[in-house]
Amino acid sequence: KLIIGGYSSGGHVAISLLQRPDKLAHFGLPPAAGCDGILLLSGVLATRAGPLLPDVTSARLLAWLLQRVLFGEALPSPLHTVEKSPAVPHLLVHCHHEAFGLPLFEPALSHLLCTPQFAPALRAAGVPVRVEGVPSDHWTILASEPLANALRRTLLEERWPSERDGKEGAR
Repeated sequence: KLIIGGYSSGGHVAISLLQRPDKLAHFGLPPAAGCDGILLLSGVLATRAGPLLPDVTSARLLAWLLQRVLFGEALPSPLHTVEKSPAVPHLLVHCHHEAFGLPLFEPALSHLLCTPQFAPALRAAGVPVRVEGVPSDHWTILASEPLANALRRTLLEERWPSERDGKEGAR
């Protein structure tokens, strides 16, 4: 099976490119519909504010500052172009506390790493989605046993993505 994806900003790059079949064709790559699934681990899914994100003033301000410093203004925002997402199964893995549960930073990171908003937007666009929450934080998720267990269960034991994921839609 061919599964395409990435972690954090790598997830942003992966889904942003997969939402642009013209860019894939430019590099001689087949459309994303040729892959079996998309796996985003704590991916950066929004690089600008918008109506799909929670309205928490301090979080919006901090997220806006982080976005300007880290990303500039010209980056794609996959949450805001969700209708361009390939109609192949998506596995979205997010952390229960992206920023260690710190009150100031947790809401701000929720704006950037917005799986709770991205998943239903994908479903509304007819894209099959599975969401896995991991009791970890953004900076230690890759080395965490809960992530290893979730991926082992999902990819090996349950053999995601299966035909059922593409036909029945969201889980």
